[in-house]
Amino acid sequence: MHRISTLTVHNFKAIRYGTFHFSDYTPLVGYNNAGKSSVLEALTWVIKPSSIPETSFNNSAEEVSVAVEVTGITDAVLDGLADNHRNKIIAFIDGGRLSFRRTQTAPGQSASQIRLEIIDINEGNDWVAPPTGIPAALSALFPEVIFVGAMENAADDVGKSTSSSTIGKLIKQIVEPVREQYSAQILASLTPIADQLSARGVNKDQILRDVDETIERYLAEFFPGMSAKTHIPMPEIDDFLKKATIKVSENRYGDDLEGDAATMGHGAQRSVQIALINALAHIRRNDGGVAGRTVLLLLDEPELYLHPQAIAVVRSALKKLSGNGFQIAFTTHTGEMIGAEDCTKTLIIRRTPENGCNALTKMEDAAGAIADLPNQADTLFELSNSKEFLFSDRVILVEGRTETTILPHLYQKIRGRSLLE
Repeated sequence: MHRISTLTVHNFKAIRYGTFHFSDYTPLVGYNNAGKSSVLEALTWVIKPSSIPETSFNNSAEEVSVAVEVTGITDAVLDGLADNHRNKIIAFIDGGRLSFRRTQTAPGQSASQIRLEIIDINEGNDWVAPPTGIPAALSALFPEVIFVGAMENAADDVGKSTSSSTIGKLIKQIVEPVREQYSAQILASLTPIADQLSARGVNKDQILRDVDETIERYLAEFFPGMSAKTHIPMPEIDDFLKKATIKVSENRYGDDLEGDAATMGHGAQRSVQIALINALAHIRRNDGGVAGRTVLLLLDEPELYLHPQAIAVVRSALKKLSGNGFQIAFTTHTGEMIGAEDCTKTLIIRRTPENGCNALTKMEDAAGAIADLPNQADTLFELSNSKEFLFSDRVILVEGRTETTILPHLYQKIRGRSLLE
């Protein structure tokens, strides 16, 4: 599966200049307001650009530029693309890698003015304006970005099927098999009705025929020989699907009332939202994904409002999706979202007045330093330890379990507050 491996951002929100490395499953941790969400939003923007306002510029006097390197573009990936897309993009791929960037030079520019450039491997790896067809080919490689925000209205997200809602994008992911299964059946059911409502239906409804005659009689007074007939078009299957929604009911307490997600508490709303993502994981696990496409699923604090056991379910669902047609990146404030095997993939985000938002040295790089020390590595990446050091500012090296047990109590006694404080 192809994925975005490197994101380079200049002047976007909290990021003055930063480079961020991604895997199939990338947690982002850091303080509140460190810029974690800015990283996800920059990733969203470079794939699905839209005009950004002055508030999205770190410095309004400079341009915003976001570049990505895509890796893993194998022959199987290219074969999954339509011929016109594959033929356009193959000349810019080197060793399975492709790089492109987008630039908005000033606040308020229209989306059409956002500049797209691509690395030309035949021109000294310089940034060049892409030929016609490249934007469509990039959209085929990454057809969708699903961004689930932390404080967005979950009730709207699960209750309304729009192009930006989770349910709308979930339906978009599964619409093809649904269309294939039901389109012929729906067409067959609507054909007799269409014959009664269409302009030239053989069995057109008599009421409409009478209306047609009245219109034509008055029209003939102005334009003799001209004909005008009423026509009521039939809906297509997409018209039905775009109105899909979620109805929620609960019968644990003896009632079985059904309603919209907005009637539930925040925790229940978030649970429904995550359940949709879990359902998507199940669907993709069964159909095996699609070779020529990768969907970016970006989540801001997916654990928000959830019970600890539910958090474990969320982590499992996201892990199942990652690498199966989906690239996952999410911000989190809890170690429950990060398994021991994910520590090396975690981005630790920090923000300073001098440098803005940046990622610290990736744990995967640091792990190489202790590759020949398996016992120490096992201790470091134990789940209980990983939860601690990923969210820590400083590290205290101690000899053994005695110090590990005593030091927190000594610190509390001497400083009057815990190590966590």
